[in-house]
Amino acid sequence: MEFNFSFDASPKPAVDVNAPLFASVAGTATDLGNGECVFRTTDGPHVMTTQVLGALDRCRAFRTLDEHIQTIQQVIPGVPLDGIKRVLDGLISRRLLVSEVDFLAGLKAGASRATEPAATLAIRACDRPEAVKQCLDALRQQSLPPDMPILLVDDSRTSAARDAHHKLLADSGLPVRSAALETRLAALRKALPEHAAVIDDLFVGAGNGRNFNRALLAGAGRQLVLLDDDFVFDLHRHPEYKPGLDLALSANLPVRFFDDLGAALASGTADAGALAEHRRRCGQSLAGLLELEGLQETRGALRGLEPSNLPHLRPGARIVATVNGHRGRSGSMRCEGYFELDATSRSSLVATRDRYLRSIENPALWVGPTKAHLARRVNFTPFVVDATDMLGFAAPEGRSEDAFLVR
Repeated sequence: MEFNFSFDASPKPAVDVNAPLFASVAGTATDLGNGECVFRTTDGPHVMTTQVLGALDRCRAFRTLDEHIQTIQQVIPGVPLDGIKRVLDGLISRRLLVSEVDFLAGLKAGASRATEPAATLAIRACDRPEAVKQCLDALRQQSLPPDMPILLVDDSRTSAARDAHHKLLADSGLPVRSAALETRLAALRKALPEHAAVIDDLFVGAGNGRNFNRALLAGAGRQLVLLDDDFVFDLHRHPEYKPGLDLALSANLPVRFFDDLGAALASGTADAGALAEHRRRCGQSLAGLLELEGLQETRGALRGLEPSNLPHLRPGARIVATVNGHRGRSGSMRCEGYFELDATSRSSLVATRDRYLRSIENPALWVGPTKAHLARRVNFTPFVVDATDMLGFAAPEGRSEDAFLVR
């Protein structure tokens, strides 16, 4: 049996990685026959040969023109270099190949927010006075804006827990009070009498979703900082924290396993300014966020990204909410999270049978990215929510508030 292989072993010219980046715009193609097609974009239709379409398709990601040329030569061998250059120049003139600079400039339609909106801090509590006390103690150490009201949204099942929470509020020395929403609920029922039953189902009674909805209603028209009663300040940066912002959408949150709770809580570096940084970004336009992160003027920020896979990067887009990671105990960790453990954590988790069984029942871990990124969905309740505009509500029961950011 014989096999024949052919490949191009000729040396490739050096590529200037600092040269401008270009990528093909998003669109759809329809075959016209006779080797021609029409490529439709938001700017209108463009007729071209299928060979030119093939070249355009190979330029999806932001790379230098020299890199695009090398890719096309590998896929369509025998095409003269001058011909490829003329095709790419033509695609640029037709705005079917867009430069990184022009792409980022197109996002500036949404101006940065001039001032931060007023904010409300809401603590969701449920039958855990010890946790509420710890949360209030931590809040006393924070430099909170003096005009930020603190509300306790109580979902406790027992009167003893509610009474204990009320006493903790009175003794805290903080401007904190129980959320009284009857006035707002009455206004909703009056404005929407035909939906009174739905309003009661969304807001009245026990349930994680209803408690989340009551917090949203309490913060309506403002920025909402949302804490669960077991929230611990200060927030910590990831042990392998990297500055910057990843513009590609991602729902993956890496997981690191720890042998004990103390090690998980102590990991990373305390960041006393984390709340302020979350507030600065929540509600920002995409253009404002890029400016905050210093990406508007950073060459190479989009390298490797494909506009066709970045529908969220559009003028007018804004940050609806921010989410922090999780460190400590987690009784609600998704089973697939164990597949995201790093190699060291996996080895520690399965070192002995007893450790494995003990850890999967109540793991000590860190869940969160090493670098900030954009996401359509996360599996944690949002930290800061832009409630200045009307937002959707969570399902009354279950943990649907953890999927609040799904779009």
